Amino acid sequence: AIERLSTDVLDNLRSTCALCTEKRRCLEDMMEHLNAPGWEGYCPNSGTIRAFVLTAIAGTCRTSSAPLGDQ
Repeated sequence: AIERLSTDVLDNLRSTCALCTEKRRCLEDMMEHLNAPGWEGYCPNSGTIRAFVLTAIAGTCRTSSAPLGDQ
């Protein structure tokens, strides 16, 4: 899924992570739980990641053969 991101978006995510001052906190949170509470408050990539997840969910819903109410 992430490989379908544009090169520019992926490069931006990588650059932002590389410059982030919260790497240790991020690593500790992700080691504890991949969707640890609070990460969106300190992650400078949170908006981009949130948009990617919502886009992926929307794509899954569109490709599902289940009726809309069953998803």
